[in-house]
Amino acid sequence: MILQLSYELKTVEKDYSKLYSFLEKELATSSIHVLRDTWWIKYDGTKSISEICDMIKEKMGENDVFFLSMLDKNEINGWMASSNWKWLNE
Repeated sequence: MILQLSYELKTVEKDYSKLYSFLEKELATSSIHVLRDTWWIKYDGTKSISEICDMIKEKMGENDVFFLSMLDKNEINGWMASSNWKWLNE
């Protein structure tokens, strides 16, 4: 499944390196940072969206907000770098 994570990081003093490491190495089979505040994440595990949200929230600051959804790569479109589309289609 491909997930899209979009967020606003509002906690200025927070070190987000644990969040980025989690998204790139722990949660994802593969991931790509497609926009400044958006990731596409290939997830092959068995956790529900709610469980994944809880895991992400633990890595964020108390003022941060985010939105997590599943992407149907056959039902999306946009104007992005060709490398993003290549990642999605592989």
